[in-house]
Amino acid sequence: YLITDIVALLFVTHRNTSFWAVVPIILHYSCKHYLENLQKILLNRQRDAERRARTRRLIERGAIVEGVFSLAPDLSGEEVKTFLVALSHLPGVTELAAKLPKSGNAG
Repeated sequence: YLITDIVALLFVTHRNTSFWAVVPIILHYSCKHYLENLQKILLNRQRDAERRARTRRLIERGAIVEGVFSLAPDLSGEEVKTFLVALSHLPGVTELAAKLPKSGNAG
């Protein structure tokens, strides 16, 4: 709602009320809607930023895997997964993975 709509509605319903008596009501409704919409906008921006960061991370890591192992570009996702799972079972991989930083910020 626009503040002008709320003001018009309040003056129609409260004919004998002065403008200054209606101002707190106007501010309550307009601020409430404004803050609710602002919260939705900020949450959407945060989700979008997280999704873009994840997409970028997946693309970068996929490129690294392809570069390091020279995988054929026509391999299916399932074939790449099978290859990586087989690598994860090699001796020493578990210990090496345990030494990696646990934070998602390293990269």
